[in-house]
Amino acid sequence: MKVAGFDIGTNTVRCVVLEKRDGKWRHLHYYRKVTRLGEGLVSTGVISDSAFHRTEQALMTLRAEIERMGVECICAAGTYSFRQAHNGEEVAKKIGLILKRPVRILSSEEEASLMVKGVFLTLSPFTGDAICVDIGGGSTECIRLRAGEVVSAVSLPTGVVTLVEEYLSTDPPSQDDLTRIYHKVKTDILNSPVDVKGARRIYGNCGTFSALAMMNLGLQSYEREKLHGYIIKREDFERLKQKIVLSHRAERIKMPGIGRGREDVIIAGVVLLQVLMELSGAGELVVSEDGWLEAFTLQECGT
Repeated sequence: MKVAGFDIGTNTVRCVVLEKRDGKWRHLHYYRKVTRLGEGLVSTGVISDSAFHRTEQALMTLRAEIERMGVECICAAGTYSFRQAHNGEEVAKKIGLILKRPVRILSSEEEASLMVKGVFLTLSPFTGDAICVDIGGGSTECIRLRAGEVVSAVSLPTGVVTLVEEYLSTDPPSQDDLTRIYHKVKTDILNSPVDVKGARRIYGNCGTFSALAMMNLGLQSYEREKLHGYIIKREDFERLKQKIVLSHRAERIKMPGIGRGREDVIIAGVVLLQVLMELSGAGELVVSEDGWLEAFTLQECGT
């Protein structure tokens, strides 16, 4: 049995295809396309026609591809952009017609819950205190864990696309740009109900984590087996962060795991992680290639 799940994100459209063999689910294919659906959302309050059409083209291509694969069940979900945009429900209905399936708009609570389930589908929970984080284009889900159990969770109004649009004005980023991003993230975390202090590990399923792991491993192409469960030590993170923020856009595009479309948002992503590591005292990042999309897909299609 083959099933597929779509994440229509603020920055990226993702599609995962899972196959059940001998009673176990495994990844068959993973697709990702930067369409920046949430471009301009902060200033206009709506999903623009141009952003919708970019996303529409990507979804039509992916829909045709998975149909050729013989997928038996398809599900789709949207998150921050659909929750925030005045025309979010209208755009979700249009996308549902493209996919021939309704698009479910997840609440921030649902997104956080599915995130934890997804991360620990195949990874063993840390026995101590940890943070689980999903850095999205429009929001960041931050969950405090103790021995694998949720202590508290929050959806921060802080995503890499919104941070870039509001605070990034130079290339390479100036110290002023980085400082503004840093203080915005720090303020949002400190004012949230999630106390990150004392967490020893930070788990993450998002492009920022994967890109950092690919850079540290020197991978030129995506290799799930090498990335899933990979641990990035704090000293390695600091070195990679410096390389990213001191580089020009053209240089970042060529870096493993970044590429065109993520060369600006990766800056906001690493600054956000810098703040989390400093506030928590965590010494390592753990990469999970499973997240809320896998958990959602199995929830909706995994019979």
